[in-house]
Amino acid sequence: LVLAKRLSLVGVGRPVLFGTGRGTVIDVRADGCTISDLILDGTGVGAGNQMDAAVRLRSNNNIVSGNEMRRVFYGVVIAGGSGNVVAGNSIEGLLDLPFGRRGDGIYVYQGPRNHIVRNHIVGERDAIFLQYAHNVRVEYNIVERSRYGLHDMFSDDTIVRDNVFRTSLVGANVMNSKRLTLERNEFAHNRGITAVGLTLKDCDGSTVSDNRFTGNA
Repeated sequence: LVLAKRLSLVGVGRPVLFGTGRGTVIDVRADGCTISDLILDGTGVGAGNQMDAAVRLRSNNNIVSGNEMRRVFYGVVIAGGSGNVVAGNSIEGLLDLPFGRRGDGIYVYQGPRNHIVRNHIVGERDAIFLQYAHNVRVEYNIVERSRYGLHDMFSDDTIVRDNVFRTSLVGANVMNSKRLTLERNEFAHNRGITAVGLTLKDCDGSTVSDNRFTGNA
């Protein structure tokens, strides 16, 4: 399904939109669209190195909220868009595959000023992955049973606040990003041979405060 003009796609009674098992389910190319209250079931699995997603945003100022995404390679991909809000979604990855063959829960690439809030993400490679994505806010999300809870690379002025990163291999891996704010997050029971709650590399001018670390190893 391709949204090439401004449109609100709102589910009544939690309708299910089944993917074909190939490609992306909803591809948003217009600005100002809303996708809410749907169940999105099944995506492609990245054949040919494609980022097959439940929802892919290539535009600005869209809202993706209150959806249930299950059996997805990627949940939401923001490719270059800004001012988008991804809020209150449940995202479950391809749990029967090893992490190396799964996608990411929410992936933002070269997309500034997006807001990721109150999502519940389970069983992805990187639950939230920011890459060259400046001024993004990541708040009040719950992440479980993924490889990395948060993966942040080359993304300056990011705010990561009031999230729970638990039962993954790494709670958060942040590198080559400046002036970050990481505060009031919980990093809990991220365990494994190379597990860690939080790693920081080359994060000049950042503030890390009032976070809670429990049972990481």
